[in-house]
Amino acid sequence: MSDDERVARAIALFDKATDADFLMSVIREVAPRARRMSTDAGLKLGDDNVPGPATVVAASEAATPEEALQSAKDINDFALLQALARAAGRRLEVLRRSN
Repeated sequence: MSDDERVARAIALFDKATDADFLMSVIREVAPRARRMSTDAGLKLGDDNVPGPATVVAASEAATPEEALQSAKDINDFALLQALARAAGRRLEVLRRSN
């Protein structure tokens, strides 16, 4: 399975997630690497040229929580990592607003 497919399946899971702790664990996993990648890209490309998140549509079949967390650990593409973190973060915001 490609990284794009793994991220799409993880996003499908996040879109329906009700477990805020799980979403936070994904964000905690991704955040340090994403910060490092952002800093590296800024130094190499200049801050104005740092790539944004990839556009990834949620898959029709969601990942399991274990698969989604493993994807968060394994994905090394900065744009895909951003898309994954953004999806988890957006869902977490929705859950927090509804409580």
